[in-house]
Amino acid sequence: MFIVPILYSVRAGSRTKLMTIETIMDSCYQPNWTQLLQLYPMLIFSVYVHLLAGAEFFADSCVFTGGVHIDSVMYDPERMIPLIRDFKRAVLLETETNDEVAFMKKICNVDVLNVFMPLEAHILSFMKKSIDPSISLSYTNITDVCACVSKNLAALRFVSEDFIMAYEELCVQVCEANFVGCTVGEVIAKVKAQKMHLTWDTYAVHIFQVHLLKASIYESGCEKFCADAILKGIHPNASRRPTAKSVLEILKDQKNTLLTNAATSRLS
Repeated sequence: MFIVPILYSVRAGSRTKLMTIETIMDSCYQPNWTQLLQLYPMLIFSVYVHLLAGAEFFADSCVFTGGVHIDSVMYDPERMIPLIRDFKRAVLLETETNDEVAFMKKICNVDVLNVFMPLEAHILSFMKKSIDPSISLSYTNITDVCACVSKNLAALRFVSEDFIMAYEELCVQVCEANFVGCTVGEVIAKVKAQKMHLTWDTYAVHIFQVHLLKASIYESGCEKFCADAILKGIHPNASRRPTAKSVLEILKDQKNTLLTNAATSRLS
């Protein structure tokens, strides 16, 4: 991550400067992750760690980027690290979310099929329709939202059918406990009060990691560890998702062992 310019931008309170970071990434490119991981299999950890570190930094700075998805994470071949290039939706939350309508317009325009965004983001997009009739969504009620989020997750072919069924059930429970019967303003207040939106970039990092694992050639304990971390990271209840910092601490403790096991597995 370009930590120094991002830090300067956040402290300066300038989204314009934040967004121009992508202009200094000329040496980076959009990789074929399958091919890249075949050449450098250990990158699966490096990418995970760097994106989590970026998500942790943004959350600590009250910035939501919305820029972690399969088409926006570039690769710097010189430093062998990932970089986020898409800051078009970046929001400095402390200064730009006081107005309810502005909040909805800036961070709640979630595509129905955007698997990189969590349940509450889709709920807000569904509710946004009530204040912007021009928006067309396939949802008709919150149950439909839960089913759609679960269906999109199932399409990644990363988890079992039993997990998806339990996940959809949990989505419904979370919705009934937090969102059903609430006005748009009440939902926004809950999301902001519980700082759910500060988990969204971390959630996207875990979904991105699903794509890396599918492209990976690993057949060792590291895959199971990443899978366990991912399943916790995409929990429908935002308060149950581990922070990027907590995942990084676990990775720090286990990374060397996992890398050694992975290397041994490939040589045997």
